[in-house]
Amino acid sequence: MAHLVILCLVNFMTLFVLSILLGTSILALGSNVYNIEGMEVERHETLLRRARRNGGYLHGPDGSQITLTRHEYPYDIGIFNNIAQGMGSSNVRSPFIEAAI
Repeated sequence: MAHLVILCLVNFMTLFVLSILLGTSILALGSNVYNIEGMEVERHETLLRRARRNGGYLHGPDGSQITLTRHEYPYDIGIFNNIAQGMGSSNVRSPFIEAAI
């Protein structure tokens, strides 16, 4: 009986961890943003907020003023194309994937 209880607990913990992994993977596929790209976007938005506070400029390491503008990341190719590319599917193609490549 104790062995069965231990197996149920281990099964529950494994199912819980795998459901978190599945959720984050689906969220990443659906939002078109993965971890490293998301960190870069957050870093850039933080720099934009800091520049906006300082009148549109950031101070460089040598004291010079640097103008900062919004950057559009080229990796945003759309939800369907991102899922097809992320899943490695070459069978299902969207007409928009040819234009992005």
